[in-house]
Amino acid sequence: MDQPFDRANIGYREKLISQDLNRQASQVDRTLRYLIEHMLVGRSTNDVEGAVPRDAFLGTGFLLAPASPAAMTVVVSPGLGFHYLPADTPSDIGVPDLMMVDDLAAFKPLVLGGAGASFAVPTAPTAPNTRIDIIEVRANRALVDSETRRQINDATGAFDPHDFYKTLSWILDGLTGTVSAPADSTAAISYKVGVAANPGVAPSVSPGYVKIGEVLVSSGATSIAANKLVDRRRLLAHGGVVHGSARARVVHNAGSPTLTWTSVCAPPGVKIAAAPFSPAQRGALKLYILGGEISHVGLHAHPIATTALVNTTSALVGVTSPMASGVSYIQTVDSTLQTALAAATPSIAAAIGQKVVVVLAEPRMIIDSGAGTTDVNVTDGSLEDVEISIAFDLAYH
Repeated sequence: MDQPFDRANIGYREKLISQDLNRQASQVDRTLRYLIEHMLVGRSTNDVEGAVPRDAFLGTGFLLAPASPAAMTVVVSPGLGFHYLPADTPSDIGVPDLMMVDDLAAFKPLVLGGAGASFAVPTAPTAPNTRIDIIEVRANRALVDSETRRQINDATGAFDPHDFYKTLSWILDGLTGTVSAPADSTAAISYKVGVAANPGVAPSVSPGYVKIGEVLVSSGATSIAANKLVDRRRLLAHGGVVHGSARARVVHNAGSPTLTWTSVCAPPGVKIAAAPFSPAQRGALKLYILGGEISHVGLHAHPIATTALVNTTSALVGVTSPMASGVSYIQTVDSTLQTALAAATPSIAAAIGQKVVVVLAEPRMIIDSGAGTTDVNVTDGSLEDVEISIAFDLAYH
């Protein structure tokens, strides 16, 4: 019995021993994690359909957040992730007291409960230097919960008191520590302090760890705000792809466009914001999507004009990246994008260096006169009140 979905059978009138029960529990655990690994596995590359398991996180698990009230403190949100370690498959953990307690699944759980974890950020460097610190995590398998139970004494046949570890635990609560680069981390959840420089550079990830985020420490900083935290997590989803949609209404309003969300369908851990593009381009909006380390994106947009249209007119929408032609929708936040995100609806405080999907959805009116079509352009009055529906797929190759 050494494969997922294999089951330990107990014979009719067989006398159970501890190994049988431990083997059953180990196999259930292994099968569950094997199933999770293969359901949530990502695609190899754009042109290769092979499956590649990756370290990733569910929803807001292990997302970095600022302290409240603001301080030189960073909080790691509670939640769940998985660390792919195919070389780590020990058996008979805890021998000789425990038999058939195995961990044969490559997908190791990262579990942080309670209020999560928090770290004090070391004193900021002086001008002109800045610093980039990182927070990294690793799986932690531990035998805990020692209890005294009766164990048979082979020599005497008597049941003598003996201490057994009753739990094989993966919880990371309280297992925090801080190191300074270039030293490697040792604690399960570790704050690694970068080297001050102009500009600062993020330290390398310790072997066996997964980086969940970066902390941008400005010269002379006395607190860490949300726009100084970079989310470096991959999100877990079926097939490695997160699906979502959003629908927003843009009203021209005599040259002062307003935006109202109709619906947002997206999983936790994905932030969505938008803003009217410009007063001249009626109905057009910019959509922003943040979801950690997004590698690829698929988009589809559809406009719905709420004002009456004559039967020779139809609404079309162009979906483009504000970057140069042929460049991906995925951008990296710079100072200009940081300002735009802060002014979006809802306001998003994004750090410079954060990945973000930027979409320009631009409805246009096309009139068919019978002798061909005419583009009436984005200033047409029929576009003064438009709803735009956008569906998206975020991949984490």
